[in-house]
This record gives sequence, C-alpha cells and structure tokens, in this order.
Amino acid sequence: MSKIPAFAEIDQLVSLITSSVETIKTQYASLASNPSTLDLSLDSTAKHPLDLKAVPSALQDAFRTLQGSCAQLENIVLPPAYTIASLSMNHFTASCLNVAVTSKLADHLLPAGPQGLQVNKLSKLTGIIPNKLSRVLRLLAHKGCFKEVEPDVWANNRLSMELLSQQPTSALVGLFTDEAYVAGTTLSSTLTDSHYGPSVQLNEASWNRAMNFTGTLWDFYQNVDPARGLRLAEAQIGYCHVLTFESVLHGYPFKDLPTGTTICDLGGGFGHVSMHIAKACPQLRIILQDQPGTIAAAKSYWEKGAPEVVREGRVEFIAIDFITQVPKQGCDYYFIKNVVHDWPDHDVVTILSNVKKAMKPTSHVLIHEFVMRYASKDPGSEDGILNKAPEPLLPSYGEGRILQYYLDIGMMSVVNAKERTLSEFKAIAAQVGLELDKVWDSGLMNTVDFKLGESQSSALLGNHKTSSKTQLTSVLTAAVPEPKTHA
Repeated sequence: MSKIPAFAEIDQLVSLITSSVETIKTQYASLASNPSTLDLSLDSTAKHPLDLKAVPSALQDAFRTLQGSCAQLENIVLPPAYTIASLSMNHFTASCLNVAVTSKLADHLLPAGPQGLQVNKLSKLTGIIPNKLSRVLRLLAHKGCFKEVEPDVWANNRLSMELLSQQPTSALVGLFTDEAYVAGTTLSSTLTDSHYGPSVQLNEASWNRAMNFTGTLWDFYQNVDPARGLRLAEAQIGYCHVLTFESVLHGYPFKDLPTGTTICDLGGGFGHVSMHIAKACPQLRIILQDQPGTIAAAKSYWEKGAPEVVREGRVEFIAIDFITQVPKQGCDYYFIKNVVHDWPDHDVVTILSNVKKAMKPTSHVLIHEFVMRYASKDPGSEDGILNKAPEPLLPSYGEGRILQYYLDIGMMSVVNAKERTLSEFKAIAAQVGLELDKVWDSGLMNTVDFKLGESQSSALLGNHKTSSKTQLTSVLTAAVPEPKTHA
C-alpha cells in the first residue's frame, strides 16, 4: 500500500517516539547500577531510578522529544473539539492536587502500603465525605497519580509519593495550586483592565485582584501569611528537584574551576543548589546571600546537609536586599538562579546594576533560568544558537518544554514578572554594561553566562592599574577571602 500524504506527519512522529524510547531504555540501563533490577513501574513506591541523579543531555533530549511527539500526535489524530474541551478542564487536575496536598492524602495512605485503605477510613482521617473523596482521587488516578486497588480502596504509587508532606515537591504543588491557581482565575479580566492590563508593578498583578490585596506577594508572605512564605522556601527546593538540579553540575564546568574560586549564590534561598556544587567541587567557596530570615534558616540547613563545607569554612552567609544593596565584592562568579524571573524588567536592571558594582574585571554573571523559545520557525531569531527539536516538532519541542510556558504565565499572574527569551536577557544585560559570553545547556534550563562589556572591563582594569600596589593587593585578595573557621 502506498503512503497517504496526510499520514506523513503521523509517521514522522511515530518514528520520533520509537527512537526516543530506544534512547531512554539505553540511557536508563547505563545509569542503573544493576539493570536487571531496574524498576520503572508506576505502581512502585520506591525511589525512581533518576532521583538525585544528573540527567545526561542525551536523555533530557529524548524526554523532550518523546513528550512533544506524543502530545503533537494526539493533537493531530483526535477531534479538535475534544482536544480543546480537555485543555479547558485541566484546572480540575490542579484543584484535585490541591485537595491531595492540603488533606495529606499521601501521608494518610502511607501506613496502609500497597493493599491500600478503604475510602471510609480515609474519610475519617481527612474530614472529606467518602463519595467526594473517591471522586477526587479517581480523577488523579486517571492522570497516573494514586492507585485504586479495588473499588474505593486507595493506595500510593510512584507519583503520589511526591505529595508526601516531607517531600519538597509537595510544597511546590501547594504553591502552584494555591497562589498561582488563584491568580489565574482573574487573568483575563486583569489583562483587559485599562489600569492593571498595561501595568508591570509587582503589586498590580492578577493575584492582587483575586486576593484584593494592595501589597506585593512578598509583603503578603512576610506580613500576612508567613506560613505560605515558608512553603515558598520549601517549594524552591522542590522546584530544583523537578528540574533535576544535579544537571547544573554537568551543564556548567564548575568542577574545572581553579582552587579558591568564589561563587556568590545571590538570592539562592537556602542555597540548595550551591550546596551541591560545594559538595561536588571542594575547591570552591560559596557566598550565600538572601534576605535575613532566609539566611538565618539557611545556616542550619547547611549544618545538616553539608557539615563538612561549613566546618571547612567554604561557605559564608551574608544577608542582603539585592534591590537596594550591592552583593559581596570581587567574587569570581555571581550565580543567580531562578531570581530574575521573579521581577519585572526595571527591577532586573536594578539587581544586575548592583551586581556589576561588585564585579571585578574577570567576574562572570551566571543566570540559571528557562530561556524561552519562540513557537515559530523563524531562522532569523536568536533561538538559532539554542538546540532545536527535530521535525515535525515545534523548534521549542512544544509540549516537551511546556513547564517553562506554564511558569511564564504563572510569573505574569502573581508578580507581573516573566520568563525571558535570549534576546530579552541580552537587552537587559546591555543596559548595565554586560555582554553575552555563552549559553550553557543545563538540562531543562539554561545557564546564560555574561561578562563585563569590553569597555566596562577595560575601565575597571585601567582603574586597577592606576591604583597603588597596596590597593591592588586589596582588590585581588577580596576576590578570595580567607577561609573561616565557622560560618
């Protein structure tokens, strides 16, 4: 039978799915210490084979290709009205996930093990009537989360284990299905409002309208609901886990940096990522800078998670308000992870201007975030230096990179901020005299490497050359502070 032209794209997508699956199988087998015991079953509650492992770039690419191809294949072959109706009801999944985390369903099911717990017993633990509780769980089960062992008997599976209250992913789900979800309910009316629509102020986002709150989300966390503020800190750790933070170590050559190199983790929360960088690269020193309350909590976090780094004096904790203050002077690298997407452009200019004041001529600024791709196939766009998906996928991989597009709308909704394209990163950096050096592939995200522009660097070098020998020595030694005996 000759091929029907209408099926050509379907055949291409099926081929991509098949090749991606083969790559995934090969990669999983190579990562497993004992491939014969590899367990990928969704019914399992054991740790996933990729938990706390750096995901190789070949496997990341296969994941993106598989997810994008499967979604595009569905969009092609299913009736359009059915697809659109399904998309319009995705918010019910978020609603049910919120029920799961706030009622601690995974925690209540944990003691029951694989045999599960009858819904009447689960109802007594949660205060939700049995019929409604089973219906919430059943929707989630059809999304792959939780398992209905037999009618109205429920058990955890590999996905629902991520909702356990001690798992940071649970806090992330709470954040996305609470603050971000509420913000989405007024997004349309906010965008079309004559005042709020054009605004880029932190306190004039759709979340503010939904909550009838005139301060910023950060004000809300600090002064109204500190518990949600603490959840945000936990959610940041969960977010790193979702994005396989270990891949950062392979996405940028931290291990090749010379002994004594200082990395300022600016706005890094508890320093979850920089802690793992410090543990994997003992030649590096970390300067962790964030709000005073966060830094206070970060000290105990490091003492528990990386006592050897604290004991060796390779981490320093310094409180900062990076909107109004300059970070630690003379560090070799200023590592800014998932920070600038929290702020509108004018505030990002302020943050980077403060960083520039602290830089020495050889310093670099590493912005670790999503780099947004266009959905078009315009060969003239700056997306050309980023990896592109194979045909017939969108060059951005479509559904294979959907997390960053979800988060972009989330940031717009809660604080009028955004994820940015490479062109937007470059434009903001140029305003403060920084220029692009390189874009590093760090798994789902990118590390965008900036350095001082030539004229800026030359000016700093010139200033250093005209300084006295004593001043020059002071500048150089400031870049590598003496090790401390305690943090």
